[in-house]
Amino acid sequence: MKYISARLILTTISIIIIISGCAGPTTKRPETDDAAVALEAQKQREFAVHEALKNQQRLNTVGWPILVEGVPMCKDKNRWATGAYFANKFDFAKEMQDTAISALHMSDVLQVHTVVKNSPADVAGVKEGDLIIRVNDKEAPVGEGASGKLSEIIKEELKDGKNVKFTVRHDGIQEVRNITPVKICDYPLVVLNQDDVNAYADGNNIIVFQGMMDFARTDQELSMVVAHELAHNSMRHIEAKKKNYYIGFLFDVIVIGFTGVDFGIRNAAAQAYSKEFEAEADYVGMYILAREGIDLDGVPEFWRRMGARNPKSIEDNYLASHPSTPERFVSLEESIKEIKQKEANGEELMPNIDEAAWSKREAPPPAPSSLSFGK
Repeated sequence: MKYISARLILTTISIIIIISGCAGPTTKRPETDDAAVALEAQKQREFAVHEALKNQQRLNTVGWPILVEGVPMCKDKNRWATGAYFANKFDFAKEMQDTAISALHMSDVLQVHTVVKNSPADVAGVKEGDLIIRVNDKEAPVGEGASGKLSEIIKEELKDGKNVKFTVRHDGIQEVRNITPVKICDYPLVVLNQDDVNAYADGNNIIVFQGMMDFARTDQELSMVVAHELAHNSMRHIEAKKKNYYIGFLFDVIVIGFTGVDFGIRNAAAQAYSKEFEAEADYVGMYILAREGIDLDGVPEFWRRMGARNPKSIEDNYLASHPSTPERFVSLEESIKEIKQKEANGEELMPNIDEAAWSKREAPPPAPSSLSFGK
C-alpha cells in the first residue's frame, strides 16, 4: 500500500509539473458567474426541445402528402391515418423531459404537436396543443410508452377506413372531434439527431438526419429526400439487399468449407445492384413528387449542391454504392421529361415498373416498435 501511495504521489507531482510547463492563455477575460452559466444552460435546453419539435413538425408536414400520394406504390404497407401527430414528455430524451414540461407544457398525457394542413384531423378541428383523452370508447394511455400504445389503438379503430372520434381537451374544455381518415403509406417519419447530411429507409421507417434537415433549404428539397426514401421502402430494396446478402453468405459457407478462406462474398452480394437501387429510388421518388403536385423544375439542383459539398461524389467510382452526383442530376432531368410527357398525354403518373419482378420481392416484417417522435 505504501508503494502504491508513493507512486500515486509521484504521478500527481509529475502531472502538476507538466501542466505548469504548458503554455496558457495570455489575456485576462472577465470571470463567468456560475448562476449565469446555469441560466444559459437552461435556455439552451429549452432551445433544443423547441428545435427538436420544430424539425419533427417540418418533417411531418412535408412528408404527410408524400405518404398519401405514395399509396399506389405501398401495396403491402399502408394504413388509415388522421394527420394528427402526438407526444408526451417521455418522447423526449430523459435529460430533456423536465425542459419539455416547462417549455412545451408536456406531461404524462399525450398532446397533439402537429396537425397537417388539410388533413382529416385539420378538417375535423383538431388543434396543436389538444390533449388526447379518448379514441372512440377507449381511454388514451398515459405515461411512458403511451405514444406507441395509442398508435396501435388508432390503427385498430381506423381499420377499414372507419370514422373515429377523438375526445380532446383544450384550455380546460373537453370536446369530441369526428375524423374521416385517409390511407397513407405506413412508414413513420423520424428525425435523428445526428449531423450527417444523410437519410435512410429501413423497410419500416423513414429516417432523416438533422444534418439533412439543415441541408435541405426548401420544402421541395426535403420532399425529394422523403420521396426517395419512401421509394426505397415501397420498392422493397432493403429486403432485396438482405436476400442478396444471404445468397452471398451461403456461397461464403461453401467456399470456406473447401478452402478455409473467407472471401467476404456476402458483403459484395449485399452491395449488388446498390447503384441501381439508388437510381430506381430517385426515379420512383420523382413520380411520387409529381403525384403530389410539386413543381419538379429545379429539383435536380439538389445534386449540384451535394456535389459541391462532397466533391468526391462528382467522380464516377465503380466501387461506390451510389451513382455520381452528375449522373443523378441528369437522370432526374430525364425522369422529369418522361413525367411531363405522360402529363401531356393524359396518362396516369406511375413509374414504368416491372410488376412481376416487384411482386416477387418479399415485404419487410412489421417493425416491433416505431422509432417515431409521435404519430
